[in-house]
Amino acid sequence: MTYAIRPSRKSRRSGFGYEAPDQGFLPPSLLVGCSRSQMEFSLCLIFLAGSLAFALMHGVLWLLVRMLRRREFAARRTVQKIGRDARGALRMAHRASRHRPPSRALLLRAWEMRETLEGKLLLGSLLGDVDAAVDHSYIRGDGGEIVGRRGGVRRWLEAVCPELSRHYKTLMRHKALADKFRLTCGLSDPDGAEDLLDIPVPEHAHDGSPSRGEKAARKRAKTLLAEHRTAHALDEALWNSLGLPHNRRRREVRAA
Repeated sequence: MTYAIRPSRKSRRSGFGYEAPDQGFLPPSLLVGCSRSQMEFSLCLIFLAGSLAFALMHGVLWLLVRMLRRREFAARRTVQKIGRDARGALRMAHRASRHRPPSRALLLRAWEMRETLEGKLLLGSLLGDVDAAVDHSYIRGDGGEIVGRRGGVRRWLEAVCPELSRHYKTLMRHKALADKFRLTCGLSDPDGAEDLLDIPVPEHAHDGSPSRGEKAARKRAKTLLAEHRTAHALDEALWNSLGLPHNRRRREVRAA
C-alpha cells in the first residue's frame, strides 16, 4: 500500500516546492509570503528591466560609433578635396613669379649648396622662376593634333647653364620639392619657396613686393624645417600634409 507524500503547509507557502524560504536564487524576504504568480511577475519585471538596459546601452554605443564614423568620413572627404586641389596646383605650371630667372652664377651657387635641405629648396625655387618665364606649350599640327612641345626649362638650361643640363632629372626633383613646400606653407604664384628661406639672394632683393601671408608662411616653413631635416623626411611630411596619395611607382623607386 502506497501513500502520497503531500508537501507541508510551510513548503507550499515558500513557492516552487522549496522546503524552506531561505532556499533558491531570490532573497528570503521576497519569497516569504509571495505566491507563485507574484514571483513570476517579479521575474518578468527583472527580465524586462535588463532587456531595456541592454537596448539602451546598445543604442548609445551605436550612436557613438555613427558619430565617430561620420567624423571620419568628413575628415576623409576633406583630405580628398585638399588632395585634388593640391594635385591641380602642382600640375599647373608656374604662370607668374615676382623674381626674374636666375643668372648662371646664382644657379651654380645654389647647386653647390644642394648638400643642405635649404639649398635643395632654393635650387628648386630658382627653377620655378625659370618655369614661369619660359615657353613650354604644346606644338600643334595643321589639324590641331599635338606634334611636340616647346623646350621649356630643359632648353633654357642648355642655353644658359649647360653644366647643369645633364642633371635635369635631379633639378626637377628639387623643383617638385620646392613646389610642394611653398604650397604647404600657404604660398602660390607669384611667390616662391626662396621667400620662405633665411638665405639672402641679392639678385632678388627688389623683385616685387611680398604677399600678405608671407609672415605666417615663414613661420610654418620654420616649423617644417625644424621637424624634418632631410629631403626624404620633408617630402613625406609634405605629401601627407597635402593629402596626396603615394602611387606604386614612387614606392618601387624608393624600395629600390
